[in-house]
Amino acid sequence: EAATVTVINGAISAGIPEAEMAICPNEPIQIKVVDPQNDPTLRFEWSPLDLITAGSTTAAPTLRADMSGIQKLFVRMANEAGCTSMDSITLEIVDFKANIKDTMLVCRGVPTVLHPDGPSKYTYEWSPAEGLDDPLSENPTAVLDASTLFTVTVKYEHGNTVCSDDQQLLALVPEPIGLQTIGDTASCSSTEVNLQADSDVPATFEWSLQPDFAVIAGAGKQLTASFEGPRTYYVLATDAFGCQEIDTLAVGNYPIALEGPETIPQCEGSAVEIPLQIQTMAAQLSYSWSPEGLIVSGADSRNPSIKVEQETAFQVVVSNEYGCTAERSFQITVTPL
Repeated sequence: EAATVTVINGAISAGIPEAEMAICPNEPIQIKVVDPQNDPTLRFEWSPLDLITAGSTTAAPTLRADMSGIQKLFVRMANEAGCTSMDSITLEIVDFKANIKDTMLVCRGVPTVLHPDGPSKYTYEWSPAEGLDDPLSENPTAVLDASTLFTVTVKYEHGNTVCSDDQQLLALVPEPIGLQTIGDTASCSSTEVNLQADSDVPATFEWSLQPDFAVIAGAGKQLTASFEGPRTYYVLATDAFGCQEIDTLAVGNYPIALEGPETIPQCEGSAVEIPLQIQTMAAQLSYSWSPEGLIVSGADSRNPSIKVEQETAFQVVVSNEYGCTAERSFQITVTPL
């Protein structure tokens, strides 16, 4: 008697299509077993379980999003025929971290780098570009007048895998300090003056005779300045954020001292030059001689030439650009020939 025997090939042809996969960090990981035979009896057992958050007995488990480094995942498959098969995949989690700060202090008008430790292997695009020297740089320099929220798109190409992350950085620009000063004093006789500073926001103040403030002459809103000679005082205002503003105050004592002989002899019929000598720190001087009708030449100069017919008193008033004045008289005598 003949019998029919049906032989079924129960070999499992299912498997993971990729042997290796590079994955961006903190992104959904899609791993799935593909079965050309669509065998509904296939059972799955994935390991290690600490890499799986759900679906460890399905064809497409859910993997942890916080994995790092290189991980290897295994799957054991079995069907109702009792056949089994093993497969695996190596996962490389790309070392990609944008690490953009969420907030940064930027003092008004002061060039400030926004991402000093930015890896150059990444590409960057900063928006808005206004106020930046290079919106495609990993570390652009910003010069800002107001607080600005930047969106930064950071990308990294690792083989055929492109990782991307959009982050935001708030460049916080404090209110203007609004430094105000009272001074810029020129004196004709005083020896000191009180300089004052104030601001629109709370601030500390330092004074110096040097623009780099290497030596501090005083602190606080007021400073008594000396009139020993023309000087420029610098005042530095610093707010609670460490932002600074600088202003200058010019002070100086500009008296005029006139010297010359009280009596000047003139030969009859000839002109004589007035030998006036001046001591002053001022640069611009003007002269008013009288009586003007006796001046032969140099009416607007220090040493005019004059000619008199008889003994005459001659006067001069010297003024400078700071409003200081000085007077002197000369007695012109006539020597007969």
